[in-house]
Amino acid sequence: MITLLSLCFLAQQQTIAVTCTWVGGTNNDWNTAANWSTGTVPTPADDVVINLLVGSVNIANGASGACNNLTKGGFLSNLAVAPGGILKILGNINYGGGIFSGDVSMAGSTLQLILGLSPLTLNNFNITNPQGVLMSGNNMKLSGTLSLNGPIY
Repeated sequence: MITLLSLCFLAQQQTIAVTCTWVGGTNNDWNTAANWSTGTVPTPADDVVINLLVGSVNIANGASGACNNLTKGGFLSNLAVAPGGILKILGNINYGGGIFSGDVSMAGSTLQLILGLSPLTLNNFNITNPQGVLMSGNNMKLSGTLSLNGPIY
C-alpha cells in the first residue's frame, strides 16, 4: 500500500514557481521565450524581474502576459501593454522606474501591493481581487476605465 501511494505521489507533476528575469536580445516581445532567463515565457506562478537600463518590453495588441510578482526597474526603460493586450498580475508590483503603461488586471486572492517611486500610466485598470489593492509611494495616471471588484487602499 505504501509503495502504491509513493508511486502516485511521484507521478504527480510538481509546479515550481521561478523568477524569470528579462534578458531580451531576440526582440522586445514578452511572449518570446528566448527573451527570458529561464528560456520560457512567465506563467501566473512565476515572479518577473525587468531591470533594463534602456529598452522596451511589450505585450502586443491581442496578446496577454501573466506573472505572480512583478519587479520593474530602469529609468530609461519601458514596459508597455498595447491597447487590446493585457498584463495579469496575481502578486505585487514593485515599481522602480521607467515607463509602465497599458492595461493591467490585479487578479490575486490576497491583498496586493503596488509599491513604487515613479508614476504608472495605465490605460485600463481592473481589480478582480476581492481583498483589494494597496497603493503606496507612487503616482498613478489612468486613462480609460477603472473596474473595481475589490477595494483600493
